[in-house]
Formats: sequence, structure tokens, C-alpha cells
Amino acid sequence: MEFNQKLTMLMHVFKISNSALARDIHVDASLISRWKSGARKISLHSPHIASLATYFVHIDAFPYQKAYLDRLL
Repeated sequence: MEFNQKLTMLMHVFKISNSALARDIHVDASLISRWKSGARKISLHSPHIASLATYFVHIDAFPYQKAYLDRLL
């Protein structure tokens, strides 16, 4: 699974909009859109990787969301 697919899946599972994620990690919503579409690749050395990881680690997930992710992993 590619980064854009993983990001799209996480945002779908947690019901996160492009604008909400962008606001919380301090980027433009259009960048989130380009990441999700695959039009823009993210470097492993990008500071945005750490921001995204921190964001998703700190989400208060519902049990059904956690169960869904467990099944995927």
C-alpha cells in the first residue's frame, strides 16, 4: 500500500477532512489533497512525516475504528 492510500484510509477511518488535518499539522489543505491523490510525493526526510505520525498517534479513536485498523494490520 502506498503512502497516499494509507493517508486516505486513515483519514476515512477517523473521519478527518483535508482542512482539519492541514490546520493541525500546519500545511495547506491543497497539499493534503495532493498527497492523497498521489500528485505529490512525501519524502521520508520530510518534517511532515513526524507531524502526521504525531497527529494520528494522539487521536482518540472509537473502539470500532481501532478494530478496523487492527484487521488491516
